[in-house]
Amino acid sequence: MAIHNNNDLRQVDGSTIYLPKWYQGEVGWGNLDLPNVYAATLSGQWPRGTIYREGNRTFVYGKMDSTLGGAYTHAGYVPITYATYKDMGSDGMQAGSASTVECTVNYADTCAVDKYSGGILGFYGTYYGNRFIVAQAAADASYDMVLTLDQPMQGTMATTDEILLQEHQYKVMRLYVTEEYAPYVGVLMHDLIAASEYNWLQTGGPHGMTFYHSTAEGGDGGQMCVIAYHGTTQVHPSNAASLQITGKEAESMQVIGWRSTYTTADMSGGQTVYLTILN
Repeated sequence: MAIHNNNDLRQVDGSTIYLPKWYQGEVGWGNLDLPNVYAATLSGQWPRGTIYREGNRTFVYGKMDSTLGGAYTHAGYVPITYATYKDMGSDGMQAGSASTVECTVNYADTCAVDKYSGGILGFYGTYYGNRFIVAQAAADASYDMVLTLDQPMQGTMATTDEILLQEHQYKVMRLYVTEEYAPYVGVLMHDLIAASEYNWLQTGGPHGMTFYHSTAEGGDGGQMCVIAYHGTTQVHPSNAASLQITGKEAESMQVIGWRSTYTTADMSGGQTVYLTILN
C-alpha cells in the first residue's frame, strides 16, 4: 500500500521544498515547483503538510475548512487547526500485530475514507506507542475500519487496549471564532482567504506584520514573548489589564514566537514577529 516518495533535495535561490511522507488521499505528489506563498487556490497543488523553506522563513501547506469560521480573513491573522481526535477507549482495537502494517479498529460511527490518513494512531495497554497512518478505509456497516500504518505494532494487540486517532493538523483549518480550543498553526499569507482554499501559512522566521489583539506593546523592557490570542497576536506580558502576566494568558496561551526587531516604543502599526511554530 505505502508508496515511497523519493525526490532529490535541491536548493534554488535559497529555497527548498519538502514533500511529506506519503499518505493516501492527497494530490501533488512529485510536484517540486517552488510556490507563490501569497496565493491560494481551490485545487490542491502539493500534498497538505508540505514544507517550504525560503531563506530563514518556513511555510506549511494546508487547506481551510468548508466552514471558514470567523471573519479574520486578512493576511497577518492566525488560524487554528480544526483537526479532531477520536478516543475509542478500551473497546476500539479489533486486530493488530507485528506481522502486518494493517490493523482494524472499531470507530463506533460512520467515518469517510482517509479522514485520518496522514494522522496518528496512539495506543497503550499491551504495548505503548503511536504510529503514522498511511491510509484509512471507510468504516463498514459494523463501524470497523482498516488502518495502514507506517510500521507494524510491537506485537499482538488486545481488544481491551486503549486507542485514539488524530487527524493531520494542516488538512483542515478554520479562522478563530469564540475561544481557543485548538492550537494555532501559522500566519495567513494570502489576503482575504476563503472557505475550502488551499494556502501557505508561515510557521517560522520573521514575519513583517501581524495584527495585535489588545494594545500596541514593545516599549517596555522584557516585552518579547508573542502569544496567539483570539486569532490575532499579542506581545506578552502586556500593559493591557485583560492581558496581565497573572491572568490565564500567562498560564495557558500558545507562544508562537518572539519580537523580531529592536524598538523602545510600542509597535503601533502591528507586530513584527519571529515565528517559532515550526522552523
